[in-house]
Parts: sequence; C-alpha cells; structure tokens
Amino acid sequence: MSQKIVILGAKGFIGSYLSKQFSKDSKYTVASYSSSDCNLLSVDSINQSLSKVTANDTLIITSTINRSTENSLNSMVKNISMADNLAKFLENHPVKQVIFLSSIDVYGINPIIPITERTLPNPNDYYSQSKLTSEFVLQKTCSKNNISLLVL
Repeated sequence: MSQKIVILGAKGFIGSYLSKQFSKDSKYTVASYSSSDCNLLSVDSINQSLSKVTANDTLIITSTINRSTENSLNSMVKNISMADNLAKFLENHPVKQVIFLSSIDVYGINPIIPITERTLPNPNDYYSQSKLTSEFVLQKTCSKNNISLLVL
C-alpha cells in the first residue's frame, strides 16, 4: 500500500516540483491541489476538497500569498486565515503528518547562520509575520491532535 501525499499549493514553484518528484515513486500516491481546486480561505472548500484525507496521509502545505505578490496587512491576514482554516480542518480530520513550508524570513534580515531551534524569531514585515503566526497556529493544532509537524 502506498503512502498518500497531499500537496497544497501544487501550481507554485515548490509544490509543482514536489508533485512531480513524489509521483515518480510508486511508494507514493499524490493528490495535488492548487488554489482553484482547494481555496484555503474557505472552510467549506477545504472540507469538500480534502474529504478523502485519512489519518495515514501526509499533508504538505506550500500555499501562500508570497511577498512578491503582495506584502500587506491584507495578505498577512489571508495567510494566517489559510493556516487557521487548515487547523480547523485538522481538528476533525487528523493526518499522520503535516509539513509546512515557512520562510527563513521569520528570523529577520541577515540572521546569524546557522539557524537552529534556539534562534529567536524576528519577523520584520507582513509576510514573515504571517509565516511565523501560521507556524504557531499549526503547532498548537498538531500538538493538540497528536499530529507530527515539520516546519521547513
């Protein structure tokens, strides 16, 4: 039986690459969603699109309103809402593992390298703050529901 990988943000640079790579390996079954397939700003869309997600699946979240598209209070609120909506979904539909693609930007401009688990966050714009807050939202939900979380 293959491991099911669910990729959110499948039309983006990283999401499309991951979809192609996992699809090449017969160990995985890949379900890829773009924003037109699964609108993360809508709880109803998430519930409908991800209705077949099971407790054995891995959810990879690459979806975001990136800085080059918009870096405003509005985009920050939307990014956090997407994480919050996914968290609500995960409370009722826990998965085996969540992988969230965050950003080095949560550590500020020119962070000291190497970054470790002890490096303090220092977001300096709306985008980096949205990523940090989304990490927190997902961490709380995953911890509460015994879901493994990996933040990259």
